[in-house]
Amino acid sequence: MGLPVTIYRSTDAGAPQLVTGKPSSWINILKKVLVEGYGDKLPLGWTVEFEDTGTRSIVFRNSLADGGSGCYVKFYSVGGSDNNYTALGIKVAQSFSDINTFVKGLGARGMENPTGTNDWEIIGTSRGFYISSLTSSDSMGITGSSGPKHQCYFVGDIQSNTANDSAPYTIVSGSSTNGDDNAAEGLNYFNNNLYADFNNTDGSSGRTFYNFLKSSFYQASNSPNGNAEQLGINHVMSPVMIYGATSQNTSITAPYMRGTVPGLYMSTFAGYRTESWPHEITQDDVKWVLLKSYHSPQMWVNTGNWYD
Repeated sequence: MGLPVTIYRSTDAGAPQLVTGKPSSWINILKKVLVEGYGDKLPLGWTVEFEDTGTRSIVFRNSLADGGSGCYVKFYSVGGSDNNYTALGIKVAQSFSDINTFVKGLGARGMENPTGTNDWEIIGTSRGFYISSLTSSDSMGITGSSGPKHQCYFVGDIQSNTANDSAPYTIVSGSSTNGDDNAAEGLNYFNNNLYADFNNTDGSSGRTFYNFLKSSFYQASNSPNGNAEQLGINHVMSPVMIYGATSQNTSITAPYMRGTVPGLYMSTFAGYRTESWPHEITQDDVKWVLLKSYHSPQMWVNTGNWYD
């Protein structure tokens, strides 16, 4: 049986706010969403393992009781300050011996928080979640491929294809480096490639960096402004699969088909560029949330159960 999914937004009643892009605001948001809850919304069920308010750093752990890997994720101010619109670093690891010491850590990513980015969206479970920075007044189609970045990342456990995978945790992004990238592209960026770094499935030493496509029918640019429902067009939703190169991923410790990104699907229809955020549809009695994206909004999060 899978895990239920909850949607959290800055527009919710009683939601904590992203005040001028400060790291301390992000940390407060994450504590409310992952651990404490707010308004009428319960938390996702993660725990706080370490926190240093002086450097605006905090480490969360996902739920072993719910079948999670017990992975750790650190959120921190890049540079340590609490200045307006400061980048927020994100780094996952098998564990931490203290707030600054990673055990089998993977490449960091960052929320850039450009000026004017004061809204957020988190969709997830006790094992993994999507985190987005955005401007609510902007339409679903983000224009341009440079300048301020409205980023979305998946953080936590994937749906692994390997039984007893000891390292299903990662950050899914649009950054092509396996090192730390605090100015990374989100998974909602304008290109068709996604990237995820993994430790070996059996717990042995070794990492593999996966470069995979969102979909064979992704439209990188020039997608229409139309609304599929108003046009009478049906969506065909395809899960986003994490796979590698056959020359690289040939063993059970780094399999060619690592798994799928929980809840993430690509539709055969690209559009919605001028629609207001948020945009949701119900299909097969399940709510689907459209991710705000560059050029081509066609990435959806299925909010039915994950990890079935």
